[in-house]
Amino acid sequence: MMCVEQIPEAIADRFVRAVYNWNIYGVGYSLAESRRHNVSADMRTVILAMFAERMQDVVAPTAERARDTLRLLQDKDARRFFDTSSLSEVFDLVNKYEATSEWFNTWRNLFTTAPGSKVDDGVVHLIEDQDSVQGWTTANVLKRSSLNDEQQIFLQSVLNSPNPVIRWRAAHALGAFPSQGNAKALIRQVSDGAWDVRYGAVRSLMELASRAEDDLRREVFESLALNFRQIDEHPSIKEELRRTMLIPSARSPKTWVSSCVNLITTFQLSASEAESEKWSRAAQTLFDMFSVATADEN
Repeated sequence: MMCVEQIPEAIADRFVRAVYNWNIYGVGYSLAESRRHNVSADMRTVILAMFAERMQDVVAPTAERARDTLRLLQDKDARRFFDTSSLSEVFDLVNKYEATSEWFNTWRNLFTTAPGSKVDDGVVHLIEDQDSVQGWTTANVLKRSSLNDEQQIFLQSVLNSPNPVIRWRAAHALGAFPSQGNAKALIRQVSDGAWDVRYGAVRSLMELASRAEDDLRREVFESLALNFRQIDEHPSIKEELRRTMLIPSARSPKTWVSSCVNLITTFQLSASEAESEKWSRAAQTLFDMFSVATADEN
Protein backbone atom coordinates (compact mmCIF):
# COMPACT_ATOMS: atom_id res chain seq x y z
CA MET A 1 0.00 0.00 0.00
CA MET A 2 2.83 2.41 0.85
CA CYS A 3 4.50 1.65 -2.48
CA VAL A 4 1.28 2.27 -4.40
CA GLU A 5 0.91 5.63 -2.68
CA GLN A 6 4.47 6.75 -3.40
CA ILE A 7 5.45 5.24 -6.72
CA PRO A 8 5.64 7.66 -9.70
CA GLU A 9 3.01 7.63 -12.40
CA ALA A 10 5.47 6.53 -15.08
CA ILE A 11 6.12 3.18 -13.38
CA ALA A 12 2.97 2.58 -11.28
CA ASP A 13 1.43 0.20 -13.81
CA ARG A 14 4.71 -1.70 -14.12
CA PHE A 15 4.81 -2.11 -10.34
CA VAL A 16 1.23 -3.43 -10.30
CA ARG A 17 2.05 -5.93 -13.06
CA ALA A 18 5.02 -7.21 -11.03
CA VAL A 19 2.93 -7.70 -7.88
CA TYR A 20 0.05 -9.21 -9.85
CA ASN A 21 2.34 -11.97 -11.10
CA TRP A 22 2.38 -13.58 -7.66
CA ASN A 23 -0.51 -12.07 -5.68
CA ILE A 24 -3.59 -10.47 -7.24
CA TYR A 25 -5.00 -9.84 -3.76
CA GLY A 26 -1.90 -7.82 -2.90
CA VAL A 27 -2.81 -5.51 -5.76
CA GLY A 28 -6.46 -5.33 -4.76
CA TYR A 29 -5.80 -4.55 -1.11
CA SER A 30 -3.15 -1.98 -2.00
CA LEU A 31 -5.54 -0.09 -4.25
CA ALA A 32 -8.32 -0.33 -1.66
CA GLU A 33 -6.24 0.90 1.27
CA SER A 34 -4.15 3.62 -0.38
CA ARG A 35 -5.15 7.25 0.03
CA ARG A 36 -4.04 7.97 -3.53
CA HIS A 37 -2.23 6.17 -6.32
CA ASN A 38 -0.89 6.71 -9.83
CA VAL A 39 -2.17 3.43 -11.30
CA SER A 40 -3.83 4.12 -14.66
CA ALA A 41 -7.58 3.74 -15.19
CA ASP A 42 -6.87 1.07 -17.82
CA MET A 43 -4.85 -1.05 -15.41
CA ARG A 44 -7.37 -0.56 -12.63
CA THR A 45 -10.17 -1.73 -14.92
CA VAL A 46 -8.19 -4.89 -15.69
CA ILE A 47 -7.83 -5.61 -11.98
CA LEU A 48 -11.54 -4.98 -11.33
CA ALA A 49 -12.52 -7.28 -14.20
CA MET A 50 -10.24 -10.06 -12.99
CA PHE A 51 -11.75 -9.92 -9.51
CA ALA A 52 -15.24 -9.88 -11.00
CA GLU A 53 -14.42 -13.04 -12.94
CA ARG A 54 -13.24 -14.66 -9.71
CA MET A 55 -16.64 -13.99 -8.16
CA GLN A 56 -17.84 -16.79 -10.46
CA ASP A 57 -15.12 -19.21 -9.27
CA VAL A 58 -16.14 -22.81 -8.56
CA VAL A 59 -14.42 -22.64 -5.15
CA ALA A 60 -16.82 -20.87 -2.80
CA PRO A 61 -14.17 -19.19 -0.56
CA THR A 62 -12.32 -17.85 -3.63
CA ALA A 63 -15.51 -16.32 -4.98
CA GLU A 64 -16.25 -14.77 -1.58
CA ARG A 65 -12.73 -13.37 -1.23
CA ALA A 66 -13.04 -11.73 -4.66
CA ARG A 67 -16.36 -10.18 -3.64
CA ASP A 68 -14.81 -8.90 -0.41
CA THR A 69 -11.93 -7.29 -2.32
CA LEU A 70 -14.23 -5.49 -4.74
CA ARG A 71 -16.37 -4.37 -1.81
CA LEU A 72 -13.29 -2.82 -0.18
CA LEU A 73 -12.52 -0.69 -3.24
CA GLN A 74 -15.63 1.44 -2.56
CA ASP A 75 -16.08 3.50 -5.72
CA LYS A 76 -18.60 3.51 -8.55
CA ASP A 77 -16.43 1.51 -10.97
CA ALA A 78 -15.76 -1.21 -8.42
CA ARG A 79 -19.45 -1.24 -7.52
CA ARG A 80 -20.43 -1.84 -11.16
CA PHE A 81 -18.19 -4.90 -11.30
CA PHE A 82 -19.31 -6.02 -7.84
CA ASP A 83 -22.94 -5.92 -8.96
CA THR A 84 -22.41 -8.31 -11.88
CA SER A 85 -23.95 -11.75 -11.55
CA SER A 86 -22.43 -13.48 -14.58
CA LEU A 87 -19.31 -13.45 -16.70
CA SER A 88 -21.28 -12.06 -19.64
CA GLU A 89 -22.17 -9.01 -17.53
CA VAL A 90 -18.46 -8.56 -16.71
CA PHE A 91 -17.71 -8.72 -20.45
CA ASP A 92 -20.33 -6.04 -21.10
CA LEU A 93 -18.65 -3.65 -18.66
CA VAL A 94 -15.22 -4.32 -20.14
CA ASN A 95 -16.49 -3.78 -23.69
CA LYS A 96 -18.15 -0.48 -22.74
CA TYR A 97 -14.99 0.88 -21.12
CA GLU A 98 -13.22 3.54 -23.22
CA ALA A 99 -9.56 2.63 -23.12
CA THR A 100 -6.69 5.08 -23.48
CA SER A 101 -4.00 2.54 -24.43
CA GLU A 102 -3.63 -0.01 -27.20
CA TRP A 103 -2.43 -2.75 -24.82
CA PHE A 104 -5.82 -2.63 -23.09
CA ASN A 105 -7.63 -3.38 -26.35
CA THR A 106 -5.35 -6.38 -26.89
CA TRP A 107 -6.10 -7.57 -23.36
CA ARG A 108 -9.84 -6.96 -23.84
CA ASN A 109 -9.94 -9.15 -26.96
CA LEU A 110 -8.34 -11.98 -24.98
CA PHE A 111 -10.28 -11.56 -21.73
CA THR A 112 -13.71 -11.51 -23.40
CA THR A 113 -13.24 -14.94 -25.00
CA ALA A 114 -16.57 -16.66 -24.42
CA PRO A 115 -16.70 -19.75 -22.17
CA GLY A 116 -16.55 -22.97 -24.14
CA SER A 117 -14.79 -21.35 -27.11
CA LYS A 118 -12.21 -23.18 -29.16
CA VAL A 119 -8.95 -21.23 -29.21
CA ASP A 120 -6.03 -21.49 -31.60
CA ASP A 121 -2.57 -22.60 -30.54
CA GLY A 122 -1.28 -19.04 -30.60
CA VAL A 123 -3.60 -18.13 -27.73
CA VAL A 124 -2.59 -21.22 -25.75
CA HIS A 125 1.08 -20.28 -26.08
CA LEU A 126 0.41 -16.85 -24.56
CA ILE A 127 0.40 -18.58 -21.17
CA GLU A 128 4.20 -18.33 -21.35
CA ASP A 129 4.16 -14.56 -21.88
CA GLN A 130 6.50 -12.73 -19.52
CA ASP A 131 3.85 -10.05 -18.92
CA SER A 132 1.80 -11.02 -15.87
CA VAL A 133 -1.50 -9.57 -17.10
CA GLN A 134 -1.27 -11.30 -20.48
CA GLY A 135 -0.03 -14.58 -18.99
CA TRP A 136 -2.53 -14.89 -16.14
CA THR A 137 -5.43 -13.71 -18.29
CA THR A 138 -4.52 -16.46 -20.73
CA ALA A 139 -4.47 -19.04 -17.92
CA ASN A 140 -7.97 -17.99 -16.84
CA VAL A 141 -9.27 -17.89 -20.42
CA LEU A 142 -7.91 -21.37 -21.14
CA LYS A 143 -9.67 -22.72 -18.03
CA ARG A 144 -13.02 -21.68 -19.51
CA SER A 145 -12.21 -22.65 -23.11
CA SER A 146 -12.56 -25.94 -24.96
CA LEU A 147 -9.01 -27.26 -25.40
CA ASN A 148 -8.18 -30.24 -27.59
CA ASP A 149 -5.88 -33.06 -26.45
CA GLU A 150 -2.80 -31.57 -28.13
CA GLN A 151 -3.33 -28.23 -26.42
CA GLN A 152 -3.70 -29.91 -23.04
CA ILE A 153 -0.50 -31.87 -23.67
CA PHE A 154 1.22 -28.57 -24.44
CA LEU A 155 0.09 -27.22 -21.06
CA GLN A 156 1.53 -30.33 -19.44
CA SER A 157 4.86 -29.56 -21.12
CA VAL A 158 4.75 -25.98 -19.77
CA LEU A 159 4.94 -27.52 -16.28
CA ASN A 160 8.63 -28.06 -17.11
CA SER A 161 9.29 -24.34 -17.62
CA PRO A 162 12.27 -22.96 -15.67
CA ASN A 163 10.04 -20.06 -14.58
CA PRO A 164 7.92 -21.04 -11.54
CA VAL A 165 5.21 -18.46 -12.27
CA ILE A 166 4.69 -19.94 -15.73
CA ARG A 167 4.54 -23.46 -14.24
CA TRP A 168 1.93 -22.13 -11.80
CA ARG A 169 -0.16 -20.70 -14.66
CA ALA A 170 -0.12 -24.05 -16.50
CA ALA A 171 -1.11 -25.89 -13.33
CA HIS A 172 -3.92 -23.38 -12.82
CA ALA A 173 -5.34 -23.98 -16.30
CA LEU A 174 -5.16 -27.79 -16.27
CA GLY A 175 -7.57 -28.13 -13.34
CA ALA A 176 -10.51 -27.54 -15.68
CA PHE A 177 -9.82 -30.67 -17.73
CA PRO A 178 -10.32 -33.97 -15.88
CA SER A 179 -8.18 -36.72 -17.41
CA GLN A 180 -5.62 -39.19 -16.15
CA GLY A 181 -2.87 -37.46 -18.11
CA ASN A 182 -3.60 -34.08 -16.57
CA ALA A 183 -4.00 -35.60 -13.11
CA LYS A 184 -0.63 -37.33 -13.30
CA ALA A 185 1.07 -34.16 -14.54
CA LEU A 186 -0.39 -32.14 -11.67
CA ILE A 187 0.46 -34.79 -9.08
CA ARG A 188 4.12 -34.50 -10.09
CA GLN A 189 3.95 -30.76 -9.38
CA VAL A 190 2.87 -31.37 -5.78
CA SER A 191 6.60 -31.99 -5.21
CA ASP A 192 7.69 -28.88 -7.16
CA GLY A 193 10.53 -26.91 -5.60
CA ALA A 194 8.46 -23.70 -5.69
CA TRP A 195 5.71 -23.61 -3.06
CA ASP A 196 3.40 -21.47 -5.22
CA VAL A 197 3.50 -24.10 -7.98
CA ARG A 198 2.61 -26.74 -5.40
CA TYR A 199 -0.20 -24.46 -4.22
CA GLY A 200 -1.56 -24.18 -7.76
CA ALA A 201 -1.21 -27.91 -8.39
CA VAL A 202 -3.10 -28.86 -5.24
CA ARG A 203 -5.88 -26.42 -6.03
CA SER A 204 -6.17 -27.68 -9.60
CA LEU A 205 -6.14 -31.33 -8.52
CA MET A 206 -9.13 -30.59 -6.29
CA GLU A 207 -10.91 -28.76 -9.11
CA LEU A 208 -10.12 -31.61 -11.51
CA ALA A 209 -11.41 -34.16 -8.98
CA SER A 210 -14.62 -32.18 -8.48
CA ARG A 211 -15.35 -32.50 -12.22
CA ALA A 212 -14.19 -36.11 -12.58
CA GLU A 213 -15.95 -39.45 -12.46
CA ASP A 214 -15.55 -41.43 -9.24
CA ASP A 215 -12.62 -43.61 -10.41
CA LEU A 216 -10.40 -40.67 -11.36
CA ARG A 217 -11.51 -38.73 -8.31
CA ARG A 218 -10.46 -41.64 -6.11
CA GLU A 219 -7.01 -41.74 -7.75
CA VAL A 220 -6.52 -38.01 -7.20
CA PHE A 221 -7.45 -38.15 -3.52
CA GLU A 222 -5.23 -41.19 -2.96
CA SER A 223 -2.32 -39.32 -4.55
CA LEU A 224 -2.94 -36.24 -2.38
CA ALA A 225 -2.91 -38.45 0.70
CA LEU A 226 0.36 -40.07 -0.39
CA ASN A 227 1.90 -36.61 -0.89
CA PHE A 228 0.60 -35.14 2.36
CA ARG A 229 4.10 -34.25 3.60
CA GLN A 230 4.71 -31.94 0.61
CA ILE A 231 1.36 -30.29 1.33
CA ASP A 232 1.63 -30.28 5.11
CA GLU A 233 4.94 -28.41 5.22
CA HIS A 234 3.51 -25.12 3.93
CA PRO A 235 0.57 -23.43 5.74
CA SER A 236 -0.75 -21.67 2.61
CA ILE A 237 -1.02 -24.93 0.69
CA LYS A 238 -2.90 -26.61 3.53
CA GLU A 239 -5.24 -23.66 3.79
CA GLU A 240 -5.91 -23.75 0.06
CA LEU A 241 -6.63 -27.48 0.26
CA ARG A 242 -9.23 -26.79 2.93
CA ARG A 243 -10.77 -24.02 0.83
CA THR A 244 -10.96 -26.10 -2.34
CA MET A 245 -12.99 -28.75 -0.59
CA LEU A 246 -15.82 -26.21 -0.76
CA ILE A 247 -16.86 -26.61 -4.38
CA PRO A 248 -20.68 -26.53 -4.49
CA SER A 249 -20.74 -27.78 -8.10
CA ALA A 250 -18.78 -30.97 -7.31
CA ARG A 251 -20.04 -34.00 -9.18
CA SER A 252 -21.68 -36.65 -6.92
CA PRO A 253 -21.78 -34.64 -3.66
CA LYS A 254 -22.01 -37.78 -1.48
CA THR A 255 -18.73 -39.24 -2.76
CA TRP A 256 -17.13 -35.78 -2.80
CA VAL A 257 -17.83 -35.29 0.90
CA SER A 258 -16.62 -38.78 1.83
CA SER A 259 -13.43 -38.33 -0.22
CA CYS A 260 -12.70 -35.00 1.47
CA VAL A 261 -13.36 -36.43 4.94
CA ASN A 262 -10.95 -39.30 4.32
CA LEU A 263 -8.30 -36.79 3.25
CA ILE A 264 -8.96 -34.65 6.31
CA THR A 265 -8.43 -37.71 8.50
CA THR A 266 -5.05 -38.33 6.85
CA PHE A 267 -3.88 -34.82 7.74
CA GLN A 268 -5.29 -34.95 11.26
CA LEU A 269 -3.28 -38.05 12.16
CA SER A 270 -0.04 -36.05 12.38
CA ALA A 271 -1.48 -32.59 13.10
CA SER A 272 -0.98 -30.43 16.17
CA GLU A 273 -4.03 -29.73 18.31
CA ALA A 274 -4.50 -26.30 16.74
CA GLU A 275 -4.08 -27.66 13.21
CA SER A 276 -6.41 -30.58 13.94
CA GLU A 277 -9.06 -28.08 14.99
CA LYS A 278 -8.72 -26.30 11.62
CA TRP A 279 -9.31 -29.60 9.82
CA SER A 280 -12.34 -30.30 12.03
CA ARG A 281 -13.79 -26.89 11.18
CA ALA A 282 -13.19 -27.60 7.49
CA ALA A 283 -15.09 -30.88 7.82
CA GLN A 284 -18.00 -29.16 9.58
CA THR A 285 -18.20 -26.46 6.89
CA LEU A 286 -18.13 -29.20 4.27
CA PHE A 287 -21.01 -31.03 5.93
CA ASP A 288 -22.99 -27.80 6.27
CA MET A 289 -22.50 -26.90 2.61
CA PHE A 290 -23.41 -30.33 1.24
CA SER A 291 -26.02 -31.55 3.72
CA VAL A 292 -28.99 -30.86 1.43
CA ALA A 293 -27.28 -32.23 -1.69
CA THR A 294 -26.18 -35.48 -0.01
CA ALA A 295 -29.65 -35.93 1.45
CA ASP A 296 -31.11 -35.60 -2.05
CA GLU A 297 -28.69 -38.25 -3.35
CA ASN A 298 -29.77 -40.64 -0.60
